[in-house]
Amino acid sequence: MLYITQRYSLWGAFILMTTLHPILSSCTKEYKTTYVDISPIMIANSPMGEISAEQFIFHGVIQKLNDENIQEFGLIIRGLDAPDEEITIDMGMVPKIGPFQYSYKPKNKPELGKQFSYYFYIKTDRSYAKSVVYYQTIDGIKINAMGTLLQAAGDTVRIQGDFSKVDERYSVDIKELKAYQIPIVLNKEKTELSFVMPATLGTHNANVSAILNRYESTTFYSHALVDIRTLGHLKAPSMRTYYLNESINLEGVNSYQINNYNNSLRVIIGDQTIPYQREISLSNLKNLKGNTLRIGYLNGRDSVMFPGVITIARATGDLFHLTAKEAHPNTVVRLQFDDFNKFYYNQEVPTLSLTNSSKHYMLKRSVHDYEEYYLDNIPEANYTLQLNHAIGNIASNKMIQVKPFQWSAKKNSEHYIGDMISISGNFIAGYPYTIKLENSDYENEFRAEKDKLTFQIPNIAMGQTSWKIGYKQYNGQLYFPSDPLK
Repeated sequence: MLYITQRYSLWGAFILMTTLHPILSSCTKEYKTTYVDISPIMIANSPMGEISAEQFIFHGVIQKLNDENIQEFGLIIRGLDAPDEEITIDMGMVPKIGPFQYSYKPKNKPELGKQFSYYFYIKTDRSYAKSVVYYQTIDGIKINAMGTLLQAAGDTVRIQGDFSKVDERYSVDIKELKAYQIPIVLNKEKTELSFVMPATLGTHNANVSAILNRYESTTFYSHALVDIRTLGHLKAPSMRTYYLNESINLEGVNSYQINNYNNSLRVIIGDQTIPYQREISLSNLKNLKGNTLRIGYLNGRDSVMFPGVITIARATGDLFHLTAKEAHPNTVVRLQFDDFNKFYYNQEVPTLSLTNSSKHYMLKRSVHDYEEYYLDNIPEANYTLQLNHAIGNIASNKMIQVKPFQWSAKKNSEHYIGDMISISGNFIAGYPYTIKLENSDYENEFRAEKDKLTFQIPNIAMGQTSWKIGYKQYNGQLYFPSDPLK
């Protein structure tokens, strides 16, 4: 049974194969396979080129194309003319792999600070591809390299560059000086922008920044222009004549000084240069020469001398004199000068001298009293008193006579106790003279009359006596010029 079944199966297979052979032989043909690229198109933005009133140049790059039928290759711009307005542009170009550019003429003049966005697109019969949205701010100001400018109040700051997009709506702010909306001036070609440095009470040698701004209700634009180092500017003093106990008031602009700039704002007085102070005390100035002084200032860039001079008031000859009209050598004399500090309130105290046509003698000042002076062993003569000082020497219109002390009396005079004795000589009226009894402790002072000294013989003077007559010198020692009176 199993055998039969096997024979039948083999015979059936043979008959089936015989039947199908002609059919399979008649169906054998060649086929071509066509592959269609349907991978996504890839397109990207590149930074924009020129942005001007004449044209906007857009750059992009096509990174991948496929076999789809391209219907449109374009650009969409949003917010250029109005915040929500969208402009669709068919660029009319056949897209190819690689970079491309497109020039677009704007309807309105581009404004600095305006922001807009754009992207490229490719539309096919089957898909829509676009680049990433690119956001652009209109700028275009180009400034030539300038470094830090040194500028003082009132200077015109000039900046070179491309300011073609700038107009009268723009102004300059210097916030460090609290100066805002400073007007600008543009030359005809708009290659130079200038403004005047504000006269603010700022700081000398401060680093500040000038910023170009446009203020409007809906937009604000800001662009750094230049860095500036401020320079102090001083005004000429209104007073022109001073006493030495007064101060010169120098007002200035940007004159507060920062120490780390080595006091570069300096005042010129005569041949001296000192750090700037608002008030300069003349009494603190040393090495003054003369009483007329040029005055000006240095600020690290400029050397400015004010027109004219300032004058230090000098005393006149009628304001001072010695209290004595006559004096002996090696004595103390006193200066009478009620306005001394007004004219000579200074670290350099004037010296006092006696002078005549041929001689000049300096007087030493007392260490105890600034009005006291010492006469040395000065020869007999009439002298003019002179004050000597760096601002000028002044001669008094009063004179003093210096005379050596001399006296005379009758020799071998006989007197009784209590008698009055008069001695002649070049005594100075009112001046104290000393009477000393030799070989005793008796010593007394008497004030003389003009050319005469009178005194009473005391009880102690009995028998043969000798009297010395003299005066006390400035060193405290007594001076007796001649032999004693017997």
